[in-house]
Amino acid sequence: MTREQTPKEMTVIDSETRLEVTRQVAFRTIGEQVVLVSPEDNHMLTLNPSASVAWNGLDGERTVGDLSELLAREFDVTLEQAQQDVLLFLQEMLDRGLLAVVGDGR
Repeated sequence: MTREQTPKEMTVIDSETRLEVTRQVAFRTIGEQVVLVSPEDNHMLTLNPSASVAWNGLDGERTVGDLSELLAREFDVTLEQAQQDVLLFLQEMLDRGLLAVVGDGR
């Protein structure tokens, strides 16, 4: 079965979710960008500066809302825009198996 054919329950995150990087992910910060290797398909991903800030904030303690506030301050965008961007990015990383929800996510 391919990944698309495998039935799996989708975890949906919100502003109260806490996430951490899974142990299988290899990554390094180079300048202002994070470069990581997806363990599932060995693809290398280079994150843009805002995604890199969010990634580096994934400590299992901060919530998605906390990361959104950090990006809003760091990049001088509205909190609403930061929340949309952070939720989309982190949901994609979670769906790829690069992140895990901490505890019950709250």
